[in-house]
Amino acid sequence: LQMCLLKMVCLLMQLLEKISQVILVTMLSSPEKEWTVELLAEKSRLSPSYFQGIYKKTFGISPINDLIEARIKKAESYLLSSNKKETEIADLCGYNNLEHFIRQFRRQRGISPSDFRKKKY
Repeated sequence: LQMCLLKMVCLLMQLLEKISQVILVTMLSSPEKEWTVELLAEKSRLSPSYFQGIYKKTFGISPINDLIEARIKKAESYLLSSNKKETEIADLCGYNNLEHFIRQFRRQRGISPSDFRKKKY
């Protein structure tokens, strides 16, 4: 029984390491790309539902919400450090629809991208 438990812990550690690699190396370093749970799960060699469950248990947030947060942080950086137009920033952050970008930014930060830029948070 003790040996079986040890093997299970080792497998779980390997699984978490694999997920961490996928997250750190791919999704969060390139949030502008078209990421889906299915694609991330495939990269982790897990089923989408298992990947999503493990991700949420490990990081306390769903992979898609984590992706949204990474995109919004990237947008904040552009808003504060460049004169790029909102349409260009939206595109650079993985949004191919400006209205969707503005809506999501407002939902995450409670303020529009243009107001965020004006206030220089």
